[in-house]
Amino acid sequence: MCEALRELMKEEIEEELKKNRDKAIQEGLAQGLEQGRINQLIDLVMQNLLPIETAAQCAKMTLDEFKVAMEKKEN
Repeated sequence: MCEALRELMKEEIEEELKKNRDKAIQEGLAQGLEQGRINQLIDLVMQNLLPIETAAQCAKMTLDEFKVAMEKKEN
């Protein structure tokens, strides 16, 4: 019974899996781009080219959150 149901719904299941996979890929790309942007801001702060307050604001983070991100990058 289960196998017959799977066969009947095969196309719908495959389409749903594709949608979920595509969504996960897009979310992963967005997260990676955001992390790269934050890393660039951290690099600018570490090179004394950008005040940490400005970098935190650009990253849409509090100053404390940005400091934590900097500590994570250093380790």
